[in-house]
Amino acid sequence: MPPPSKRPGLELLIRRSGAEGAGFELKVLPADRVFLKLRPRARVEAVAEVNALEEATGRLFVLRLHEGEAHVQLTEAEYGIWQRMDGKHSIQDLATAMVFEYGRYDFDEIRRCLARLRSAGLVHEHESRLLRTRGGFAGERVQSLARAIAEFDHRWVEVDAAFARLHRRLRPLFSRRAPLPLALLGGIGLLVWALARLGGHLSAAPLGPWAWALAFALCLPLFMAVHELAHALACKANGRRVKAVGFTLRDYLLPSLYVDVTDMYMSTRRARIAVDLAGPLCNLVVAAVATGLALLLPPVALRASLVLVADVNVALALFTAWPFHGFQEDGYQALSEALRTTVLRSRSWARVSSLVLRRPPVLEAPPLPTSLFLAGFVVSWAAALAVLAWALWPTAPISP
Repeated sequence: MPPPSKRPGLELLIRRSGAEGAGFELKVLPADRVFLKLRPRARVEAVAEVNALEEATGRLFVLRLHEGEAHVQLTEAEYGIWQRMDGKHSIQDLATAMVFEYGRYDFDEIRRCLARLRSAGLVHEHESRLLRTRGGFAGERVQSLARAIAEFDHRWVEVDAAFARLHRRLRPLFSRRAPLPLALLGGIGLLVWALARLGGHLSAAPLGPWAWALAFALCLPLFMAVHELAHALACKANGRRVKAVGFTLRDYLLPSLYVDVTDMYMSTRRARIAVDLAGPLCNLVVAAVATGLALLLPPVALRASLVLVADVNVALALFTAWPFHGFQEDGYQALSEALRTTVLRSRSWARVSSLVLRRPPVLEAPPLPTSLFLAGFVVSWAAALAVLAWALWPTAPISP
């Protein structure tokens, strides 16, 4: 019999039978007593769709969510735990079920799984009375508003046939071989745009700063729609289905039109990265064409409009393609796919929290991917603040 554990836990007396003969085995699973009594309940309503994948390491389940992260990948064991979270059975019951189903399953694995499911918003949070604040009516209104913002999502389904027809007409621009020449065109256009704008060869005159800002804001939704259209057509180029078109508030802040191309998770990783980057690439191509036309035309109102189009598309392409600013845009998704690390941002913040608090991370935090993301995040924001300070810092006139 194993020595008694100082920590409370679960003891299972398991009957053994086989070539070694019949007998009993006492399996001791240590756990915190309070943790054992938790009765988590799965947020089934948060999941829009479940897809099963057969991988070399075993079966995976991809859960597409209505909010938060675009998708969550769970192992077969994690998915089994989540399905059993009905609010009636305790962690101890879950551990017992998993031991008998998988042969071995410890509480640390359940703890990590529960933390990951909570971070993805897949478990109902039960607020403790000791932690509840006396916000009164105003506090409830704030919480209700925050919940409404988080759940804001208008979707239109049955759109795949329309995108399929459009893809047949634009097949030369959205084929599997098109990204490389389009990327070359977009890169050259970006370089020419930067040199022309910095060198003063292109300007948005006769638009003043305020008129330019207003025109920029008015043009942005149009080219965001073009951006999302590129994602949809790239999805069709890879033979997958566009499930919906919708409008939401991304990261609780950014009004965003989106196309649901999560059917790409049934495709290859390379194809998923190509679809992620199709939107920024399309914006760069539009900017390249607008820049070229603006340089060929005389400085009239039409030229100013083309410069504005180029500015909007360059800004949209750079913002969505850059993976390190902290928002979950296309570049972030592509980086996560390239590093084979889902919920990369959450894992990185969990690693920072664990280093500060000197505790094990509540989410698994692979060192290389999270280090790369955190370094890029720090450098990006440091550079942005340095440029902002340089632009706003008053310069004294140089005396003769």
